Amino acid sequence: MKCNSPVVKGIKVTVESHDQGWSDYRDDHGTYNNSWTWGELAVLAADGQTQIGKRIHVYTNLHAVDEWQVHSKIVTDPLFLESIQAQHVIALYLCSRYPGWCNYTRHASINLLGP
Repeated sequence: MKCNSPVVKGIKVTVESHDQGWSDYRDDHGTYNNSWTWGELAVLAADGQTQIGKRIHVYTNLHAVDEWQVHSKIVTDPLFLESIQAQHVIALYLCSRYPGWCNYTRHASINLLGP
């Protein structure tokens, strides 16, 4: 680690989101089963394009629930945190897997936790 490298002890991610609010799989409504909308955190190089390492899963929306849900997670994975260097970008990816599935998000925050 270089002298000018940041020391990140954790990353707090808070997201307010929900999925499209419907599906044909009624038994899964209101559960995380077969939920195909989620969020991932990634470290990007200073150019904001080149991904460093793997993305890490930070939340999943409840299946077929159209009410806003607040998801909060503190990421402490050592390999993920150690990949962060000065001028890197922390990105939140809002994901949905299939056509018709939507990841509606009205607020998100990323806070770096230091020593």
